[in-house]
Amino acid sequence: MTAPRHAVWKLFLVSLAGSCNAEASLQLKIDRKVITMDTLKVLQQLGKTHGTPLFVVDHNVLRRNYSAFKKYLPRVQAYYAVKANPDPAIVQTLFEAGASFDVASMPEFNIVHEQIKHMPSKQRQDWIWDKIIYANPVKENDALRELDQYKALVTYDNLEEIGKIRKYAPNSGLVLRLSVPNTGAMCELSSKCGAASGEAVDLILAADIKSYCDNGNLIATPSNWSRDRICNFGFRAESVFVVPHGVDSNKFSPLSESERLAARNALGYKDDDVIFLNVGAPIWNKGMDLVI
Repeated sequence: MTAPRHAVWKLFLVSLAGSCNAEASLQLKIDRKVITMDTLKVLQQLGKTHGTPLFVVDHNVLRRNYSAFKKYLPRVQAYYAVKANPDPAIVQTLFEAGASFDVASMPEFNIVHEQIKHMPSKQRQDWIWDKIIYANPVKENDALRELDQYKALVTYDNLEEIGKIRKYAPNSGLVLRLSVPNTGAMCELSSKCGAASGEAVDLILAADIKSYCDNGNLIATPSNWSRDRICNFGFRAESVFVVPHGVDSNKFSPLSESERLAARNALGYKDDDVIFLNVGAPIWNKGMDLVI
């Protein structure tokens, strides 16, 4: 159960079966906090009412913990994983404290959404974009369809997920989930999901390319060489067109023999000197190294 939101008990799990000697000056230490006899009487009454074992959550501790997190990591946006405990009262307390939320299903999303459904449309949408991340590593198609109307941020860590999210939740934003070392952790979460750091740039660019192409944009490039490389980078071939550079023939045309000789003389070249002229960028694909 969740204790009243004004409660002062520390978070713990305890069996309240049996009785306590009121004459004894008994104190229990739980999570380095002293539980007095008065508190034990309250807990005993809760145990009789709700049964045991009993899970009691102190919302003041939730507030203190979140406040401490923000104090010592002020530039970090803290997301509460709703799956850890989806109790609406806990979500409300953290919402009021200013927390953000990590949800892994539409039921979890809806628990958070209850806190903001009264907001004006734009304010609600801005809050969703800034404060909620849909982070299930295995995203059901139906869940993405339902989520799409809320225009939320969705995590991804591979190319296949980009296409899946764009197909079933095209109004969603994308957030790249990175795999980080969990050395010493009881559960190596990075073994479950997350992209390697070496893949990050390519996955970010791939997401941007996918969005660009899906919006009906076209790309014009001056050569087949550049077209092939653009397609290899991830753009769809049907979106890339070759449009060679144009030339104004009134300004650029072959010189007459007399004009050619006059130009050579002006530059100090003999008639039989071999001259190479490159009007493009001096990069490897132009073959300048082969000429030299």
